[in-house]
Amino acid sequence: MEFRYEVFRCGKDYIYACPVVTVITAYLVLNEPITLYKLIGMILAIVGLVISQR
Repeated sequence: MEFRYEVFRCGKDYIYACPVVTVITAYLVLNEPITLYKLIGMILAIVGLVISQR
């Protein structure tokens, strides 16, 4: 039973990291600018990830 809950926890972490990975990939691959709003969104996503780890 413990393993099943660990899988769900990893999935939750992935969901929080998706926006950050998307912005970085778009910057590197598509030369998209990183705007202030994107930077704020990335910071909020990382804060959400840190909070969810507690």
